[in-house]
Amino acid sequence: MQKIVLIGGSKSNVGKTTLARIILKLFPKTFVAIKITNNLIHGLGITKETFKTAPFGKDTYFLLENAKHVFWAKGDFEYINIHIKELIETLDDPVIVEGNIFYRIMKPSLFLFVGKDGVSIKEEAKKLVEVADFVIVNGDFAFNIVGNKVFVNLQKNLYSLETDFKEFLTSSISKL
Repeated sequence: MQKIVLIGGSKSNVGKTTLARIILKLFPKTFVAIKITNNLIHGLGITKETFKTAPFGKDTYFLLENAKHVFWAKGDFEYINIHIKELIETLDDPVIVEGNIFYRIMKPSLFLFVGKDGVSIKEEAKKLVEVADFVIVNGDFAFNIVGNKVFVNLQKNLYSLETDFKEFLTSSISKL
């Protein structure tokens, strides 16, 4: 069975891509990364990104730093539902997916839901908190785990990975 880590979140700009980048740094060139944009603003399709095609400073550009390959899936639910399954069936490597909609399509091996301290959760994401393996609460915290909630400063860990957070991620992903 395909090993899939899903990173979802409470809304935009809470730390989903930062968490993906941290995981990819821990496991360089191991995962294929897929960024899902569930709207038609950027068009329709799945593109394999490169440093030449990915917009500088955007999520797919940053994922290229340590992912084996990066794909950007754009479209409405019907399109993504069909074509994401087809893409994943062609992949032999573990996959890290960023996008809440993926949970409605396939069940991941590990689901990490990211929220930000003091930021509300959009309505359609509230159900996902209940099914996530871990809820990553991004804020000005020292690393701490309470139940399935992980309190951590993701931005700080992107550049200087705390030993406890590294052990948590390594252990969680190695069990897949």
